[in-house]
Order: sequence, then C-alpha cells, then structure tokens
Amino acid sequence: MNFKHFFLFDTYKKIKNNLPDYVLKSILKLMPIYFISSIFEIIGLVTLFPVVKVVVEPSYINANKYINFLYKTFKMRDFSISRKIDKNNKLL
Repeated sequence: MNFKHFFLFDTYKKIKNNLPDYVLKSILKLMPIYFISSIFEIIGLVTLFPVVKVVVEPSYINANKYINFLYKTFKMRDFSISRKIDKNNKLL
C-alpha cells in the first residue's frame, strides 16, 4: 500500500498547510485536555455498568463482594416491588 497517495494523509497535509500556526499550536496544547476528558468519560461509563447490573439482576448484590460491602456498609434495604405485592397481586 502506497501511503504517499493515501487520501487521509493528503487531507491532513491540506488542512495543515491551510491553517495558521497559532491554530496548530493551540490544537497541540488542547490534546492533553482532550485525552484526560476522554479518560473521565470512560470512567463514567464503566461506573454505570454495575448500577445497571444491580437494577436488572438484584441477586448480583450478593454475588459481587464489592457491591455487597457497599450494600452492608450503608445499611441499604431491599426496595424491590415484589415484596410490596400481597397474595392478590395488589400493590401495598
């Protein structure tokens, strides 16, 4: 594959040649901020997965030692709707 005529490199060169120097310098200064921001975004998404798992499958609280630790430390109770329904399937 000949990279000299690859369209992405051609586009990159055209953009780089047409932008003023101060724009290129500011882009380089902002790159670490973009990188740190993306890491925080990934961390935010990763922290959502256990919450969704507990909502979908409440028995996961006992299976995962970290979530079980938090559950016991903060003295959480079971708030599931199934415990609030009587024998006639009426919500209490």
